[in-house]
Amino acid sequence: MSDTPLDSKKYRIGLLHHGNKTNIWGSVITTKYLEKALLKLGHDVYNISVTQHEDYPTILSKKTDFFISEGVPEWQIPKGVWDTTDKKIFWWLSELWYDVDNIDTSNFDAIATNSNLEPKKPHAKIDLAVDAGIHYAGVNEAYMGYYAYIGLYPHKSIEQMDGLFLPCIKYGKLGLWGKGWVKSPYKEYDKGVLELNEIGTLYKSVKAALLLTEMKQKAKNMINNRVYEVLGSGCLAISEPFEYLENSDLGKYIQFVKKDEDMKTILERHEAGEFKQTIVAAQRYVLENHNYIKRAEQFIKLFESL
Repeated sequence: MSDTPLDSKKYRIGLLHHGNKTNIWGSVITTKYLEKALLKLGHDVYNISVTQHEDYPTILSKKTDFFISEGVPEWQIPKGVWDTTDKKIFWWLSELWYDVDNIDTSNFDAIATNSNLEPKKPHAKIDLAVDAGIHYAGVNEAYMGYYAYIGLYPHKSIEQMDGLFLPCIKYGKLGLWGKGWVKSPYKEYDKGVLELNEIGTLYKSVKAALLLTEMKQKAKNMINNRVYEVLGSGCLAISEPFEYLENSDLGKYIQFVKKDEDMKTILERHEAGEFKQTIVAAQRYVLENHNYIKRAEQFIKLFESL
C-alpha cells in the first residue's frame, strides 16, 4: 500500500542545514531522515548544507515550492536558493538565532517549532522524531554492559552531568560517546566519537541510555531527538528531571532520576527485568506515532495552509 494517496500533490521541497560530513551536527541527522520520508511520500527533494555550495547550480535550475530551514537563519541562506523558492519555513528547534520577537520580523512565511513558543507568523507544532529504520539496527558486543550517553562536551551544565552521571558511576557502568569528553571531568569514561550509522546499534546494545536536555530547551519545553531514538530503538531511557517530558505522552516510558537513590532503584529493577513490557510498548508507540513520515506530512499540511 502506498504511503500517500495517488491523487496527492507532489512538491519540490528544499531542506537546508548546517554542518557537513566532518561536522555532523544535529541538523544533518534531522534533515537526512526528513528527506528520506519526503522522498517516500513521492516528493522531489534536495537537501543541502549552507556551508557547501557545490550543488547549488543544479538546485537553482528549477523553482522550489517551499524549503524547510532546519535552524539556518535567513542571513545564512544563499540568495539564489531564497529567490527560487515560493515559500520558506523555519524549523525552530532552539533559540540560537531567533527569539520570539525577531522571528516575527524575519522573512520566513511560516514557523514550525517543537516548543511552547508562540510566534505571530503562521506556525505549527512539529516535534522531532525517529527514523523507523532504527528498528532494524544490529547489536555490537563492544557496547554491551554500558549505561550510555551520546553528546558533546561541554554542551550541558556540570550540574546536569553530575546529577545523572555520578549516580550511574556509583551503581552502574558509564560510557560516554561524542566529541570533547577526553577534556572533561569524565574523561575516563570517554569511548570516542560514534559513527552516525552506529547510533541505533549502540542503543540496541547497551543496558540503558542516559538523557540530558539543554537548559534553554527545557525552558521552552523542547524534547530533543535522542529521546525518540532511544525509545524507538527498544532501549531503556533514564532521564534527568524534566517536568514537561515527564508529563508528555512519552513520560510513562521514561525513568527519571531526581536523587541518587532513584538510579539505584531503576538499575536494580532493570536487572530484574521489570521494564521489559515498558520498553516494548515504548518502541511500538514511538515508531508508530513519532516517525519522520508523520513529520513530513505535518510540513506538507503547514505549507498547504499558507
